[in-house]
Amino acid sequence: MITQTALNRLHDETDHLLSYLDLSYDNQKTFIKELLPFSFFCSYWPEEISLAAGAHPFRVFSRGNTYSPSSLPAYCCTVAKGCLELGEKLSAAKGEQGFGLSGFAHSCDTMQCLSQIWLNTINKNTVTFVPPINLAASGAADYTVAELKKVVNKVSELRGKEITEEDLRKAILTSNKVRRLVSRLEKLRPYYPSGFIASLVRVAQLAPRPEYIKTMDKILPRLEDIQNIARENKIRVLISGAVFENEDLHNQLEELGARVVADDSCSGYRYFAELTEEDLNPFEAIANRLIKRPNCPCRHKGVAERANYLSQLVEERKAQGVIIALRKFCEPHAWDSVSLAEKFKEMGLPVLVLEMEGATPGGQERTRLQAFLESIEGRPDNE
Repeated sequence: MITQTALNRLHDETDHLLSYLDLSYDNQKTFIKELLPFSFFCSYWPEEISLAAGAHPFRVFSRGNTYSPSSLPAYCCTVAKGCLELGEKLSAAKGEQGFGLSGFAHSCDTMQCLSQIWLNTINKNTVTFVPPINLAASGAADYTVAELKKVVNKVSELRGKEITEEDLRKAILTSNKVRRLVSRLEKLRPYYPSGFIASLVRVAQLAPRPEYIKTMDKILPRLEDIQNIARENKIRVLISGAVFENEDLHNQLEELGARVVADDSCSGYRYFAELTEEDLNPFEAIANRLIKRPNCPCRHKGVAERANYLSQLVEERKAQGVIIALRKFCEPHAWDSVSLAEKFKEMGLPVLVLEMEGATPGGQERTRLQAFLESIEGRPDNE
């Protein structure tokens, strides 16, 4: 196994990069001093447009606690509440100065409501991208291309500078470099602590992309030198869910004797899955990737698409159990959890549907996780 000393050395070398994990909407000027800040809130936001605008795209993660902004109903998820709380805090302090641009994707109804509240009360320089509901529909690609062009025109107008197809091509190359690096990281999940890999994946949505590429180009070859790294005897689990604003769940699973070998979350690998084709018209290329990448429960490719994708992922990563982390009041993932749990049970795979208020497991969640992992450990087919 990797020694703590070696892991500490890796942390030291990535220290500045990982400092961007603290970047959020209310402190963006502390981290982004040269480029225009471009906040976004959903995995379906096409970050190539932000990069093509000469901006610094960063995903807004709430602080993971429970908030109750007056503008949102109490039955909204803490992801939306937490993001709005950050916006209201900065708006009260600075008005609309220094907010840069904001990008939303109409994924779930709550996120759509948040985008309009944001536009009207937080940042008037807000753009919403509306991907097709049915990604497998015959006209989905053409519709997405038209929607992307509309978004580019709006961002160009707000930026005061035309975004050209050449700008988009350069942005595609940059985004693809990051996606290739993250794909390599994904293969290392069995060998390194879950929270460490998860933090390197999540920070790719926050740090300046050139800095991320430079740092990971340097350390990834050493991380991939796994010949002398023995796999720890931990229970292999796949986790699926919406957004994880921190690595607390990953770290707690490590403490309890598990290793996250696959992370199907909006803030995990799903955001980076699939490359954008580099030799096509950039609008068509971005549209094709958005349609091909693994969908979340807010978008559809067929009734069994998500269950089939995750069951294949379970087999590829040799997961021994699945944890579906369900955020309270998140209706799309709540509906999704039923069919997923049924599919995994049919496969004979232990499943835990874990409802959580925020991203940090509390005492009750820890108890359920511990019992779940102990049940896997006691199975006669456990290897």
